[in-house]
Amino acid sequence: MRIRRLIFLIIVVRLLVMADAHWQIDTGEEKQTAEGLILTSSLIAAEKAKEVAIPVIEESKKKFFASYDTAASN
Repeated sequence: MRIRRLIFLIIVVRLLVMADAHWQIDTGEEKQTAEGLILTSSLIAAEKAKEVAIPVIEESKKKFFASYDTAASN
């Protein structure tokens, strides 16, 4: 009896998932998955890192070329 219930529940869940997938295709609705959320958060983190890194890199360049110019003039 339990095996029949389990099989029935598996079939019902699979049908519901398939119906949801077809509904999303028909309506054009996009569902955010965990992978999409991870990608989005990674892109946001990369943008933030770039905002912080660019000024630091520019300052390091200025210091390097200033020390290079000082060494070259001596």
